[in-house]
Amino acid sequence: MTVASPHIEKELARLGLKAADVLQARIETSGGGLSIAAADTASPLRPVKVTTRSLSELKAWIGNPDEHFENGRLEAAAPAPAIAKGVTAETELSELIEAARHFVYDHSVPIEGSRTLLEDKLGPFEVLVVAATTIVVKAGHPLVIDGDKPVKLVADELIFEGGTAQIDSFVNLRMDIKNVVIKP
Repeated sequence: MTVASPHIEKELARLGLKAADVLQARIETSGGGLSIAAADTASPLRPVKVTTRSLSELKAWIGNPDEHFENGRLEAAAPAPAIAKGVTAETELSELIEAARHFVYDHSVPIEGSRTLLEDKLGPFEVLVVAATTIVVKAGHPLVIDGDKPVKLVADELIFEGGTAQIDSFVNLRMDIKNVVIKP
């Protein structure tokens, strides 16, 4: 049985998970690399899906905290979408999605007035979680993350071995890693 560190326990608790639900001792890329597809819970990475109807909870899981925008640590990537001024029956789905993304990854305050409507129209929201005490990504054997759901990667240690070790992500990826080690 793999024992979780306080860092991993804390991150998993935010998601309503326990180490026994998801924690792996070591994930290591080899051969052609490892990939996780959001629809493939049979992946060697053994992702666990967590679901919420709350955009605020989704933001806490994978987004950027509003405090970072308020204290100047982050700047808004784009102005708040037009939906911040109100939603009508004619509001396009793409506009709702843009507003939800802004809420989660940008400063949510301008969108707060539309949050309940966004939750009703777009929820529930799903995130795949992968957790390990150690993740080793070897040169020439990338860790590829693909699919249609955001992924949260939690680990105590992420080791890049070799000058070209890489993680390729084609989804929104949040990594909560305690230590990153780069080995030449």
